[in-house]
Amino acid sequence: MKKKIVIYSLGFVLILVAIASYFILKSQNKEMKEHAKDQVYTCPMHPQISKSQPGSCPICGMDLVLKNPELETEKEDDLKFLLKPTNQFVIGDFNTITPKDTSVFEEVTFPGEVSYDDETISIISARVSGRIEKMYVKYPSQKIKKGQKLFEIYSPELLTMQDNYIYLLKNDEQNTSLIASAKNKLALYGMTTAQIQALTQTKKTNPIVVVYSSEEGIIEEIGKTKNGNMEMNIKTETLSFHEGSYVKKDMPIFRVINTNKVWGVFSVLQGYSDLIKLGKAVFISSETNSSIIQTGKIDFIETALNKKEKTNTFRVYLENKKDQLPIGSRLKGTIFTNSVKGVFIPKSAYITLGNRKVVFLKKENGFVAKEIISGFETSQLLQVTGGLSIKDQIAEYASYLMDSESFIKTKNNEEY
Repeated sequence: MKKKIVIYSLGFVLILVAIASYFILKSQNKEMKEHAKDQVYTCPMHPQISKSQPGSCPICGMDLVLKNPELETEKEDDLKFLLKPTNQFVIGDFNTITPKDTSVFEEVTFPGEVSYDDETISIISARVSGRIEKMYVKYPSQKIKKGQKLFEIYSPELLTMQDNYIYLLKNDEQNTSLIASAKNKLALYGMTTAQIQALTQTKKTNPIVVVYSSEEGIIEEIGKTKNGNMEMNIKTETLSFHEGSYVKKDMPIFRVINTNKVWGVFSVLQGYSDLIKLGKAVFISSETNSSIIQTGKIDFIETALNKKEKTNTFRVYLENKKDQLPIGSRLKGTIFTNSVKGVFIPKSAYITLGNRKVVFLKKENGFVAKEIISGFETSQLLQVTGGLSIKDQIAEYASYLMDSESFIKTKNNEEY
């Protein structure tokens, strides 16, 4: 009898254990399902993707990862310490300043360089076919003056025209119209007035004719490479034309570029395009020579946008009679905007939290973080349109308070 009681008791206990296990497992499954509902999977590269189950990102194909809500909450709270209640302070002795009520000009600088003025370019071409007997200019970028010797040329064609002119002078002196025609032809083929006068007086032909420059400037050879708006040959240290070279009639040999007046070419980012107007004053300085400062005006605005650099370009004429601005040298152009009147603080006195700006206001024995409303901004100053008055004292360097070991303690000495 006792044995049966024991068996029944054990059976009853096992039944109770089974029932308890069932309800425990059911409760755990319910919790797991509820937890699964709260789980969100997102893409590390595209956080806007949010799914309740694991899978792949529909944008980049990466595996989705589980989003940790506690970590997100911590990130949101990371910046809240800067806007603590007014009974929380940064303890320390820091320099303070007061906002200033003043008028400010915005100073905007633009990088630029010196470039040729295409309108000052003169092409030196061969007036007749022939052989160059002697070169007086041999190097690219060589400075020449008006009337300077360029080269000597032997031309059978020009020699024949000289013979015809002398024949008319000797045998048909009364035929003035024919003589004038022959004289003009010599001038068209490159002989100067002085050379024709010498030929008229001596009545002797000269097989070698000197070619003179009709312009002042820099000699550059026509080539295939580009520098700014000019095509030049920069592969060799000397010009490719030399003694013994043959040239054909009307062949371009080189160009003379007058650099007494040059272009200052400046790049403008898209955000500053509204400041660029024709006739706007520009203060220009040279990066290679700080003593060179010129005041000019915007003479030309290019309508084509540089797609690679996302910039526009404006040009300013610059005086360069003393050759102080070498072609290709770097420039800095400065434009001042209209004045803005208001309350301003230096940029060192605030920190930026996304689209909010915060200063540290002096209160009793510490500083409290205070959000301000900003307006006009320059490279050095910020206009304050709300949150401060000219009587308030703020920390001169806001970043010092953020880096301070005492940041941040409340009045209860609780450190954050």
